[in-house]
Amino acid sequence: MFDIIVVGGGPVGASAGALLARGAPGAAGLSVALLEPRPPAAVPVDARPDPRVVALSRASERLLRRARAWTQIPPARLSAYERMRIWHESLAPSSAGVLVFDAADVGEPNLGYIAENRALQMALLAAFAEAGGHIETAPFNTLAIGEDDVQVSTPRGTLAARLVIGADGAQSALRAAAGLSVETRAYGHRTTPRVHCLAALHAGWHARLPAPRGWYELDRLVGG
Repeated sequence: MFDIIVVGGGPVGASAGALLARGAPGAAGLSVALLEPRPPAAVPVDARPDPRVVALSRASERLLRRARAWTQIPPARLSAYERMRIWHESLAPSSAGVLVFDAADVGEPNLGYIAENRALQMALLAAFAEAGGHIETAPFNTLAIGEDDVQVSTPRGTLAARLVIGADGAQSALRAAAGLSVETRAYGHRTTPRVHCLAALHAGWHARLPAPRGWYELDRLVGG
């Protein structure tokens, strides 16, 4: 029996699994199984950029370093940004009403990173496996909650643990199986990500991306 089963091996589930399996400094980690039916394949060095990217804060970087995943992200799939500007569509980009975040103002080398989602997931799953975690490449089927354990069934068999963590997305099958309800409501905002921001930041340019009723820019400043 495992200590914990994590259902879902995306960045959230894989990071939780890696941290739990590794344990706190000076303490032993837990025995963790992670269900991920479709682990990402290795990315060739010359592969085209993944159109799905995530923004990582400095706090996220520290967490990924604790999980021993940060150094496993290929540098070509990761780029820092040092300044962010946000403005409403009614304002000029150079007006005083533009909201500016600058790493220099808080004494940090950057504000965060833009990372390819696939590369991030691969790094976290590798860190999880290195920490002694067990990856079950099978989908979730059913959940049985007993007095002493929880049992998760898959097409390959049944796993038991003291605790189960659901990290299988907004339409969580585990949540539904546990009988947990959720209330959702639309808040009328949408974003349109642009993968070219990674290439632009690597080249030292700025990337301008659309936001609801306005714009935001990410800058990578070269040479100070």
